[in-house]
Amino acid sequence: YGVNLRDTATSTGTLLRVLDNGTTHLVVSGPVTDAAGGAWYELGAADGTRGWASGDFIRIASQMLSYDQAAPLYQAAGLQAPRRLRRLYPPL
Repeated sequence: YGVNLRDTATSTGTLLRVLDNGTTHLVVSGPVTDAAGGAWYELGAADGTRGWASGDFIRIASQMLSYDQAAPLYQAAGLQAPRRLRRLYPPL
């Protein structure tokens, strides 16, 4: 089980991969709203895959990551880590 990562912010977008439940991923952008009113977030996975996940299936935690924890996620997504970071968890 997991969260679908798609190439566009819609449920009909091409499935890029399934993110395992309980894993941490970088929120690159979002939320954006689809035609049905659903919120989508662009995520950067630790393997470098970037895509969109429905906000219905993820949980954004308020806990901040240290730079050392987050830098590899940003690097995999091709981005430079800012000082303020957020942690994202798919639901259990």
